[in-house]
Amino acid sequence: MQNSSEYATWFWAEHAKYVLEQGAREVGPRLRPTSPCGPVPWQLKWAVLFDGGFYAQVTENYTPTKFSGQGERKDFAFHYGQTPSSFDPHGFPIYQKRGLPATIRIDCDVPSGPHIHYNGEDHIEQSRVIGLNILKSDLFDFMEAVREHRKTGQPFHEILNFTVQQ
Repeated sequence: MQNSSEYATWFWAEHAKYVLEQGAREVGPRLRPTSPCGPVPWQLKWAVLFDGGFYAQVTENYTPTKFSGQGERKDFAFHYGQTPSSFDPHGFPIYQKRGLPATIRIDCDVPSGPHIHYNGEDHIEQSRVIGLNILKSDLFDFMEAVREHRKTGQPFHEILNFTVQQ
């Protein structure tokens, strides 16, 4: 748990260290409260569009915890794949579930819970993912894995040190 001010301080400090590869451009980051009633809940949305028709996008949604004024990450999605043709009014790519498959997507949502999309398989539950605690996945670790994958071609399961059980 943390409050939105602590989160913003952490995020902007880490974001300042992130160096875009040549030819890439950012959309956002967009860090904002999602309710007019105060700083909690909040959402972070950030995308990087790469040359060659690929993009990475991270979204985290924080909801209030009872009586604390703090936020807890309830759902998130870290996505890397081919850039879709549609964009929202803020310039973020619109992920189309039936469109282009994700190269990798690490997410937690309701009702699916923590899962990944990888190697053409959707909704691989945490129980089948060994070596990666999905709920503890960090957006900057993911963005660094994207950078490494793009630089070396190394598969994501090797970079993030996980295996998928059949």
